[in-house]
Amino acid sequence: MDSKALYKISYGLYAVGTKFDGKYVGCIVDAFIQSTSSPVPTVGLCSIQANQTNAAIKQTGEFTVSVLGTDVNPFVIGNFDFQSSRNADK
Repeated sequence: MDSKALYKISYGLYAVGTKFDGKYVGCIVDAFIQSTSSPVPTVGLCSIQANQTNAAIKQTGEFTVSVLGTDVNPFVIGNFDFQSSRNADK
């Protein structure tokens, strides 16, 4: 990962995902930050405690983040935010 990308994090919406028990889980978050840049770049995100994605990240220790632009297709928001990862492979 290019840690310089972390310097460009700004306020917005982010699609967060991971793989858990053989399926993809994910959600939309609006709280994603860079907390340190060295010696190891560290980030933080806030999600709903009861969220399946939150449980998956805690168990795997891994996640991806995609910055959503102002022109994001509403389908992306609907797919990641208006249905549970317990019932859908995201």
